[in-house]
This record gives sequence, structure tokens and C-alpha cells, in this order.
Amino acid sequence: TKISLPVWGNWCGPGYGGGPTKGLLDAACKKHDLDYKKYGYFDCKSDARLMGRIQRDLKKMGFVEKVVARNVWAYFLVQVKANGCY
Repeated sequence: TKISLPVWGNWCGPGYGGGPTKGLLDAACKKHDLDYKKYGYFDCKSDARLMGRIQRDLKKMGFVEKVVARNVWAYFLVQVKANGCY
């Protein structure tokens, strides 16, 4: 059984990706998904790039997208530390 959990737009969330991007966070998630496809799941550099994109674009996001983006960023901060990335 494949589990999907939509978090934001068409690309943010485990097992959730496809279609046009909806905003800056969704575009960052799409790039992250494509990185995972290329480099494998839980790739440290892929996660770090996602976090960097979120930080870069945060000021350009609307309020709700920004709230979700901060939570996605916080999740990956825990993830990279748990995986021994940094």
C-alpha cells in the first residue's frame, strides 16, 4: 500500500507529487522530489537544498504558505540531524 500525505500544493508531502506547481514552496518540494528520485530518499544534500530554497523564498510567500514552509523546514531540520547529516 502506498501512503500519500499532501502537505502543500501538488508536490509537498510523502508519496505526493505531480502536476503543475502551486507557489514557491510547492516548486521547492518538486525540486526536492526530483532530487530524491535522482539521489535516493533521505539524501542529506537534497534535504539541505530544500531547506535553503525555503529560506531563500520565505519572504516572498503569503502568510499561510509561509506557515507551512516553516513547518516543512523544521521537519527537515530534525530529519537531517536524525540522519547524521550535520
